[in-house]
Amino acid sequence: MTSCPPPSGVAAGRLVSTGLADEPIFLMARAASIGSSEANRRLANLGLKVRHYSVLAIICNGEEPTQRELGGVPRLGSQPDGGTHR
Repeated sequence: MTSCPPPSGVAAGRLVSTGLADEPIFLMARAASIGSSEANRRLANLGLKVRHYSVLAIICNGEEPTQRELGGVPRLGSQPDGGTHR
């Protein structure tokens, strides 16, 4: 999901009335998507993405996790379909 500007004017009023704006799960997913996009944009100068930064942050805390442990962290491991998160 890419970051999009919020709808404006009449369209925004019509979309709010759909009830989607009252769904906490949708709002949390949307906030996470926008936050990830913004973080990736800011990390790009370092050649990193949120996923890479997250792995480095976990490794640098002194716990020395195994690859298996890192794979168990939500959004860092493989997806059920065999793909990886990007």
